[in-house]
Amino acid sequence: MNLWKYFASCAVAALMASAPARAEVYYLTTDQTGAQTQIDMNHSTTWAFTAVGTWTLGGGNFVMKDGPKTGDDPPNAISSVGLFVYEGTEASHGAALRQFLYLDDAAFCTAHGGNCQKFGDVPFHFDLGLQLTDGVSYFVELTSPVIDEQTGAYFIKGLDNSTFLNNAGNPPPDQTVTVTSPIPEPVSMVLLGTGLLGLGTARRR
Repeated sequence: MNLWKYFASCAVAALMASAPARAEVYYLTTDQTGAQTQIDMNHSTTWAFTAVGTWTLGGGNFVMKDGPKTGDDPPNAISSVGLFVYEGTEASHGAALRQFLYLDDAAFCTAHGGNCQKFGDVPFHFDLGLQLTDGVSYFVELTSPVIDEQTGAYFIKGLDNSTFLNNAGNPPPDQTVTVTSPIPEPVSMVLLGTGLLGLGTARRR
């Protein structure tokens, strides 16, 4: 090996040694179990976590569906659902927006890959993953501007088992996530209202 090739090989080795290791990509994930949660202009689903270690958030893999009239025009002229990631603890308290992705209803159904009015896997994958910083808190919001009606909203399932998983199905070591705004499914809300009405009637008697 001549002197030029020697120095060139040393420079390449030095660059490779100094380059940061590429962080593993994980996705916020839900599954097929548990009650459904409605997402619309008045209801969002949110998660909070503090990063343990340095890794990359690639977006979400959610079990979702839409309503039979989601995407109709009218009434839903703005029919989309978006995933937002903030640095901080609450989006409403001046937290910095770090990454986001919007799917209109057509894109949502394409990503669903089947009958989008039945629960199925829907990927929300960022074009560029967000590298997280160890010890920093983040806030994730899945939200939509559609009307607050079951026929025109979006729904997500499996929030009780929310976790981060990579493509091999493995979680980041020691990482946890908390669902911060679970919304009872509409049927549960009706039953709750009926129960409270009955309790009030009993008290009056």
